[in-house]
Amino acid sequence: MPYNVRPLSGMGPLPRVWEAQMAESAAGDALFERTGKVSFVQVLPHALQHVLAAFAGIVTPAIIIASVCGFTPQEEAAVIQASLVLSALDIFLQQFPIKGVVGSGLPIVMGASFTFVPALKAVGLELGFEAVLGAQVIGGALVALFGLLFRRVSFLFPAPVLGTVIFVIGLSLCPVAVASMAGGEGAADFGSVTNWAVALVTFVVTFVAGNYGKGALRLGSILAGICAGFVLAAVLGTVDFSAIATASWFAPPALGAHRLVFDPAACAVVGVVAIVNAVQVMGEFAAVSSAALDTPATDS
Repeated sequence: MPYNVRPLSGMGPLPRVWEAQMAESAAGDALFERTGKVSFVQVLPHALQHVLAAFAGIVTPAIIIASVCGFTPQEEAAVIQASLVLSALDIFLQQFPIKGVVGSGLPIVMGASFTFVPALKAVGLELGFEAVLGAQVIGGALVALFGLLFRRVSFLFPAPVLGTVIFVIGLSLCPVAVASMAGGEGAADFGSVTNWAVALVTFVVTFVAGNYGKGALRLGSILAGICAGFVLAAVLGTVDFSAIATASWFAPPALGAHRLVFDPAACAVVGVVAIVNAVQVMGEFAAVSSAALDTPATDS
């Protein structure tokens, strides 16, 4: 019997088993609603899946830039922490927007972007981390200005333009994904059989669970793939737990005092990349709004 059946007039109450099925269906539907009421137990695994899926994308750009700038492990950890904390604040602003000021109100995860990595690597190698910070400040200011003027320039970005930009950026990130599958840029065991085995198992489990799984397994396909890959990596001895044993449970970001250097060339390059990335984000917002909320994105 379909779960959305309601009793006809005069039928009396539904059997308890039908009521249980309908309640389960309603709870499942609520999981996909913007303001759906779901229990903590229901939402926790999906929240964890989002965190784990986004984690690598958030910390990897920070690791790459810190490595290029010659940071110590402690300085690198501080940059990674800052990236995670700022990403979390951005996510909260998207979920709980300040109406008319900032935030989209969309169920979307925000974080560091690989789009900036090539430009920031070049700036970091040539001019150092201070120039990276200065260029990012200018890039952020340009994106803020772009957002304020969006209603006047939105006609320049119809759906075919946004789709093409997202497609091209996605293609440009393929080498980054393949390098990560091989062990990560600069890894001593880059391209080893072990790394490719872990990557392949993670891919297969995620693909099968996402396309052929049912219920919670399908919804948690990314989490299932991450868990399978982690277990295999641990069995193969490629997971180092020593750092966890000595690390504190909570540690606020401890960034040193870095001055800002505004190099004209660096600011110009990163500024252009920032606008391109803003166009990409516009496309992503439109896609999320359409797919998740079944409504087109608007500028209000």
